[in-house]
Amino acid sequence: MKLLALSSLSAAILLASGAQAESFIEGSSLNVHLRNYYKTDKRTNTQKQSAWSQGIRAEFSSGYFMNMIGFDASWYTAIKLSGDKNKADVGLLRIKGNEKKAHSYSKVGGAVKINLMDMATVKYGRMYIDTPLLNDSDSRNVPSLTEALMAEGEFGAARLYGIHARENSARVESGYESYGVYDSNGKHKKQAVNIIGGGYNFGDGFSVIAAYGQQKEFGSQFYTDALYEMPINDDMNMSLGAQYGTKKMKGDAQDNAVANKLVSAGQQLDKDTIYFWGINAGMTMGNLSLGLSYTDVDQPTSNTKTGLNTASMAWGSGENDGDMQNSGFMGYNAIAYSDFNRAGQSAWGINIGYNFSEMVEGLSSSVVYVDSTIDMGKSGVRDQKEKEYNIKVNYAVPVVDGLSVDLVHAKNTARNSARVETVNKESRVIIKYDVAIF
Repeated sequence: MKLLALSSLSAAILLASGAQAESFIEGSSLNVHLRNYYKTDKRTNTQKQSAWSQGIRAEFSSGYFMNMIGFDASWYTAIKLSGDKNKADVGLLRIKGNEKKAHSYSKVGGAVKINLMDMATVKYGRMYIDTPLLNDSDSRNVPSLTEALMAEGEFGAARLYGIHARENSARVESGYESYGVYDSNGKHKKQAVNIIGGGYNFGDGFSVIAAYGQQKEFGSQFYTDALYEMPINDDMNMSLGAQYGTKKMKGDAQDNAVANKLVSAGQQLDKDTIYFWGINAGMTMGNLSLGLSYTDVDQPTSNTKTGLNTASMAWGSGENDGDMQNSGFMGYNAIAYSDFNRAGQSAWGINIGYNFSEMVEGLSSSVVYVDSTIDMGKSGVRDQKEKEYNIKVNYAVPVVDGLSVDLVHAKNTARNSARVETVNKESRVIIKYDVAIF
């Protein structure tokens, strides 16, 4: 009888283990994304730069063993096809130091994840994060990645998350650098970025998101966005949006402003906080979409006495070049080349899109135009101007599921206080193909 009981117990354990392993496997997925990318960039008084690379991405996400623990793993690479002339510094390849040769490069990510009673998930590792105050860049072949502890969950109509970010790998780097700040003596100090945020869907088309983050010796940021969507009829919809954000400098960041003679020793900054706000309205009518937007960035009381020249959402610098490439600006008028987020900059934008699928299956296009003035305040310097247009054509190939082509062209014109214009043009050809392996 004892032997029979032990055998029954062993069989039950094996069956349970097999069921958990099956759940782990059945909940797993492997996706491959191929991205062939060509980009050319021409700026005033410089040679045209261009590069061409083939991106390959493999992203694995497991199910949960015993409905508790799993892992994610990712691999990204950009294979050089061309791009040595004039350094080809357009973000598609890696350039080491000051050398002129561009290189293929790769990076990996991975995270352990824990399921908390199907209500929340906790992850730790190197991952792609996309939240208002920390959003990794994915505008090239290889994305930036962040090493962080992140918890998120949904509770009815509410979503909450928290992030403790330690390191970042820029989109043109293979390695990782610690978030941190430089003190007034030029010494780098590692300091994590901490963020809490969430959103709530009130129903009837109204929703709100908000986030707050801080880095001890760098500063703090706050962002909120409200959206109201309303159907007019079966063929027409409208939307209204409003956003507000602040960025505050403190600690070593303030000390550096004094060390760099932005203010006199012993004085305070005229302003240690900068804010921005924006509104937009959109409408879709069948295949046509229209949008209008306006954004405004605070004008500091003196351009020569502030350490905040933009409302950029980037956090404290890394050990090497300080270019963390983390957290793109969330303004409604942030487009391909410019974010239109300089201090004192007010911008209005218009976008028009059309889906041509009734004439050519899979074809759509859009045009965006933004015009702005930068108010130089009481400095006695004439106001500056900046404008940009973007044209985009997308073709989702109907006969090959997952295959699409994007054609993008942007032109940015900036005029300084002396009325001297700088013109920047860029074009992109992007061929993407997504394959779900399982």
